[in-house]
Amino acid sequence: MFYKKLNIIKALILFPPIALAGSLDSPAPPGDPASGMYPLSEICSRLETGAAGAKRSVIEVTSGPTSGGCTLNEVMEKAPVKDNANGVQPSEVTAGKHYWGLTDNWGLQTGTMPNQGAITLTPTTHDQPIAAGYHNGSGVVKGDPNLAPENIRAGVTLFGITGTYTGAPCPECPACECPTCPTCQVCPTCQVCPTCSTPTPTPTPSSSNRYTDNGNGTVTDNRSGLIWLKNANCFERQNWETAMQSAANLANGQCGLSDASTSGMWRLPTKDEWKAMIDKNYSDPVLSNKAGTGHWTGGDAFWGVQANVYWSSTTRAGSTGVAWYVNLDDGNVDNVDKTFTFYIWPVRGGY
Repeated sequence: MFYKKLNIIKALILFPPIALAGSLDSPAPPGDPASGMYPLSEICSRLETGAAGAKRSVIEVTSGPTSGGCTLNEVMEKAPVKDNANGVQPSEVTAGKHYWGLTDNWGLQTGTMPNQGAITLTPTTHDQPIAAGYHNGSGVVKGDPNLAPENIRAGVTLFGITGTYTGAPCPECPACECPTCPTCQVCPTCQVCPTCSTPTPTPTPSSSNRYTDNGNGTVTDNRSGLIWLKNANCFERQNWETAMQSAANLANGQCGLSDASTSGMWRLPTKDEWKAMIDKNYSDPVLSNKAGTGHWTGGDAFWGVQANVYWSSTTRAGSTGVAWYVNLDDGNVDNVDKTFTFYIWPVRGGY
């Protein structure tokens, strides 16, 4: 007996316990349901699949141990380890949801990330912040079927869509003014008075001179009443679409203007307005001087007139891709594809 106790003491000194396992006694006698404990196989299954598992009652051991389905080493291999680099934080899990934390927030945790659900954004003129948190994927940015190129002014881009609208379509027609008609419409290519019963009045010259320099960057044609930009070469050569937009955007402070005009007041002259403007008594260019008694020279009454081709606003009937032009070298009026680049000479008003 002495030697037996001595060997036990030696074993405890040479092989100290690695870990304390707690009480090894069953909480109840064998066979009693209260003696139930989780076997290693159930613990492994929990780690592998999340299965709840079941306790088993302790039974009386009648034989030696046999091989089982799981070992303590396998339990440790399946168990998670701390991972501060890749483990999630509570702020990364939806509020109220439970998860097992692998970081310093170890163990069963509850998320704190706000649940935003579905959010609908309506486009505006300024950036809108998107709320932080979880979005369930059913939110939308509202669309509008009217956000189409034909409904946006040419040259303007809205939410990635570039406009092509240059004005209401008009038939090819001469300039029309209805001073007594309140329902007159002004179109890019012509002025139409659809319900006006008053005949278009014949222009009455307001001066014995052909042109009047208004001293504000504009010149009035006293025959037609049209107000022309004094500078006939303010813009570079452009295709028809761009020329229409450039003329429409012209306003006070540009091209020498001090007439208080605003964007939308200026336009390209129509084909017939060009015909009324030119004077074929002269050539290179076909334009008279201010008095209307001789050939034009620089500053009398216009600057920068080119003996070259200028766009009109008139589209050729039946050919939306073709527009009329005038050649101020010889007065020829013809039409050509709108992709060509010609000079621009804006006008506004008229009798």
